[in-house]
Amino acid sequence: MRRSFFLLTVLLCLACCFGSCKRRVSYTTIAIDDSLRHYTPILRGKDLHLRYKVHNTGKVPLLIEDILPSCGCIIDDNDEKDLVIPPGKFTYLQFTFNANKNTGYVEHYIRLYGNIAPKGMAVMIFDTNVVPEPDYIHDYEEIYQNQNPIDKALKNYSTGTRDTPQYHSSEDKNKYED
Repeated sequence: MRRSFFLLTVLLCLACCFGSCKRRVSYTTIAIDDSLRHYTPILRGKDLHLRYKVHNTGKVPLLIEDILPSCGCIIDDNDEKDLVIPPGKFTYLQFTFNANKNTGYVEHYIRLYGNIAPKGMAVMIFDTNVVPEPDYIHDYEEIYQNQNPIDKALKNYSTGTRDTPQYHSSEDKNKYED
């Protein structure tokens, strides 16, 4: 009984070891239309939709195993069926860049990993400028008024109405300085 149990265990281990060998897929070549892109500026908080056309120019199917964007603000919108491309065919890989947490110039990379010759990786790069909403841009005078305490104190004592500009003279300014 022990001998048959031991023999059964050994055979089961051997079957698992030899049955689980991975089959290696040979490398293939690909072409990505416009893999380096420069987008026009977008408003902060808006989405930028990216669509890359990927051609399998090799003789074996392209198997994309993993897609790694350089930022968490890039969302992968692809289905599993888009990640296997037969030889001579193409597919579109789609991504969404969310510009909520970015301001200014941004450059991001999207890396494709799979049976891609020569190193198993392909890179797509895009950049853009993320600009804030115009409501948040203050001109120099508004910034100066908010920073100057004397002008804040004189605001109630200045002459003028809504139709005429407010002003203060140097004499009034000396009167309110501490």
